[in-house]
Amino acid sequence: PADYEPSVETAIDFYAPEAQPVVRQAVKMAIEKGKSFDLELPFITAGGRHIWVRSLGEVEQKNGKPSHLYGAFQDITELVESRRQIEESQRMLQLVLNSIPVGVFWKDREGRYLGVNRCMAQVFGKEDLEWFVGKQDRDLPLFDEESVSFFEKMDREILKTGKPQMGLLRKERVYDGSSIWCESNRLPLRNSSGDIIGILCAWADVTRQKEAQENLQRSEQRLIDSQRIARMGDLFWDVESGAISWSDPLFDLLGYNKEEKIDYAKVQADMQHPEDRKRVEAWLEKALNSNSLILPPEEYRIIRKDGTPMFVRAEGVIYRERGKAKRVFATVQDITAKKVAELELRASEKRFAAFMSALPAYAYIKDASLKISFSNQVDLDLTRRTPEEWIGTRSGDYFIKEVADQLEVLDRQGIEKGKIREWTG
Repeated sequence: PADYEPSVETAIDFYAPEAQPVVRQAVKMAIEKGKSFDLELPFITAGGRHIWVRSLGEVEQKNGKPSHLYGAFQDITELVESRRQIEESQRMLQLVLNSIPVGVFWKDREGRYLGVNRCMAQVFGKEDLEWFVGKQDRDLPLFDEESVSFFEKMDREILKTGKPQMGLLRKERVYDGSSIWCESNRLPLRNSSGDIIGILCAWADVTRQKEAQENLQRSEQRLIDSQRIARMGDLFWDVESGAISWSDPLFDLLGYNKEEKIDYAKVQADMQHPEDRKRVEAWLEKALNSNSLILPPEEYRIIRKDGTPMFVRAEGVIYRERGKAKRVFATVQDITAKKVAELELRASEKRFAAFMSALPAYAYIKDASLKISFSNQVDLDLTRRTPEEWIGTRSGDYFIKEVADQLEVLDRQGIEKGKIREWTG
């Protein structure tokens, strides 16, 4: 109730068990020593909801001694969750950085390393990423004087002009004595205020590539190949003009020639399955008219150029300007095999049900909890029950306890050992 005034101990009881000693100690120190406190702790509401609160205690002094303790707390559940998500995002970012075959490092304005990723460390034969922190280029064993001078000059130029240095190609030694060609991009590292606080560099081993363009083409080809293997493609759709650009794999998937003009009107007229057209239009309209930047996944049928239908799953992102949807990037994946398998499964289930219903003997199926999940008509006639009355019951619901216990033992043995058991009764 609004007029409820709990005692200090009662109020402490609302904190999660692991937090109560912390609060009691803070209150004790406030009362005895006059120490204020500011804590973030788990809390359980009167309704049983688990939240996080910020608990503050301010001590008022009289004659040099604590006289009053004023307390307040604030629900910070969303803040704590945001922090958790940020930490998870940072963890995932570090995981990605340490998984990619590209070296990454960042420095402060004095050229001291602030961090590196695993690929960078491995080039120097190091496992400990912290080994680099605080060192400068001249402290690294593989860089000769010429390399150090070159890197320092590049860094000074970036710090002075704020302009990145892209596509720098150099041959450098690695820890085993061999050399590799490195193509690097060095950029100014800025804080939230836009001030340059250091250098960020990402480099790739391009020993087998003579030109940076060849490396880019190979990356693009890998993307195209992966889409073809996954039977998918991507597209850009300009919402206002209706213009659509497809990736090469999408042309292949739908059987169209890359020279053909594709726009939204053509997709609607020639490719949308008539039975799915209204549903797809409603899906797109709802997504575009929302404030979301996500085009949620949707499964529907489209018609290939040769006239054959194809089940696809589409999803993507929506690019907006002043809240209005301008462009859509989406992936389209062929899921026909999955859909056919689902249809075949449903047909198989229907055939099984028909077979069970046609048996001249009574038959039923129990689930893992030993409840009846299916019963044929003979069984229903024998028990004189409707499906609603029979489905979900257990042996104990219709047999005496001794018989029911025997059946449950046999049923569990059958489940655990996968063997058919017989029972006569």
